Amino acid sequence: MRFDRPRQRPQGDDAMLPLINIVFLLLIFFMIAGKLASSDPFEVEPPESATEELPRAEAPTLLLGSDGRLALEGVIIERDELAEQLQQLREEGRLERLRLRADARMDTPDVVSLMELLRSHGVERVNLITQTHGGVRS
Repeated sequence: MRFDRPRQRPQGDDAMLPLINIVFLLLIFFMIAGKLASSDPFEVEPPESATEELPRAEAPTLLLGSDGRLALEGVIIERDELAEQLQQLREEGRLERLRLRADARMDTPDVVSLMELLRSHGVERVNLITQTHGGVRS
């Protein structure tokens, strides 16, 4: 009578291969997922804030750079194009709230005048994005 020998389990490095494969797949996934997030067209450093309240994140975002450049929802626009873009947002029903991310180096009167311009074009509420000592807050 013939008996088959029991199979021996993989030892050492052979048992690590499935784990290594999973780690590499996760690495590739996170590298691709990290690229999908859109970035701002120019760098804006928000001013610091003491408040902890957060507005809704689905509102359109307007960037005001330290040199006065504007970007609405990730697209650089000229100041004279702002009224047209706001009208388009109004037609889409998304103009009741706007997030303004102004650079901390901007003069306060410039930021206030932009906020007044936004209000004159029908923006009901402007949330100024600031940062706390721990990071960016809106």
